[in-house]
Amino acid sequence: VIGTNDSSIVSKRSAERLGYFNQVQHLRHFVSKPRRRAPLINLGYAIRTIFVDLIIRKFLDTHQRPDASPPDSSIVIVNLGCGYDPGFFKLASSDDNSMRFHSNLLYVDTDYPALVKKKHAMISQSPELSAVLPGFSKIGPGNFVTASNEKMSYALLGCDLCDTKSFIDSLTKLLGKSNKPILFISEVSTVYMPADKSDQLL
Repeated sequence: VIGTNDSSIVSKRSAERLGYFNQVQHLRHFVSKPRRRAPLINLGYAIRTIFVDLIIRKFLDTHQRPDASPPDSSIVIVNLGCGYDPGFFKLASSDDNSMRFHSNLLYVDTDYPALVKKKHAMISQSPELSAVLPGFSKIGPGNFVTASNEKMSYALLGCDLCDTKSFIDSLTKLLGKSNKPILFISEVSTVYMPADKSDQLL
């Protein structure tokens, strides 16, 4: 299952290099050897990426409009089976007015611990990405690391989504018990899970 991430991120990078996106995707930090994909593959990944971005924009517009009175105290985006998806860095560098947000947004990337460690290393080794997250430290005993900048907070959480109890416990430890608005993103991760585990997670 982890291997599907390697193929997916290369396909997204192919679409980015060919100009399918208006916004910088930051995928070059996660793909060392770019490959050109077939046009239909590029189009499919571009549509999927743009659709997820639209959902995120709608969520942010709903809960963090600049004119909202009062704005929500905090909101959360949780990316289930994140792989090397650079969603946080796209938000942090966005100049799009429809993606404005306050400092009360927490973006949580979660995937298998082994993959999370690799992603953590890639972020730490990239001067451009690590500059976005001052104080991005080592992954702690709870299998997660958090960091903040002046715009938003980021957490990288290592867990097996098939172990629903462990995932919920880890997420609760990270978020605390509250009624924060939460957007869960599952681009394809639940498709690769056994049906009973996927149903339990959902």
